Amino acid sequence: YSGDVNQSVRSGTYHDLVLSGATAARTKTASGAITVNGNLSVGANNILSMGANALSGTISNAVGIGIITTSNTSANPIPIGVIWTPAVQFNGGAAHAIPNGTYSNLLVGGTNDIKTANGNIVVAGVLDVTAGNTLAMGNKSLSGAFTNSGTGNISTTAATAAIPSGKTWTQTINYA
Repeated sequence: YSGDVNQSVRSGTYHDLVLSGATAARTKTASGAITVNGNLSVGANNILSMGANALSGTISNAVGIGIITTSNTSANPIPIGVIWTPAVQFNGGAAHAIPNGTYSNLLVGGTNDIKTANGNIVVAGVLDVTAGNTLAMGNKSLSGAFTNSGTGNISTTAATAAIPSGKTWTQTINYA
């Protein structure tokens, strides 16, 4: 899907899915569930909006500097264990699961919701938990060389520190 226009991405199974060619922010909206069993490339200025649709498959490479957004509330709205170079944003008006993986930029948004980690999370760029939202780590670990943004909450139930030390936190950290 190439071009400097908003587009609808057909539901189905792709070996490689490439979103490119935007010179300004353009949204490529999933028309249904999408399976990628190869490479997923979300180029600059491209937003892959999954809405409530699942993104699944055995993604070998998730590359690009675009954004993937999802409001899917299933146990795994995106595949687990992937290294996500595009920013990934979990948003919407309901609780979400955030799959274990490595995120370049992890954006936790929506409307006063709890996003629960279902595995260990590594963030390499920016961790943004917006006001009114909670990233619930449970006993899972949050690690990486990330910077913080947002004024939401991060909670942990781990007996040992599940979040990295030495950070300047913009979020409220809750130890339960």
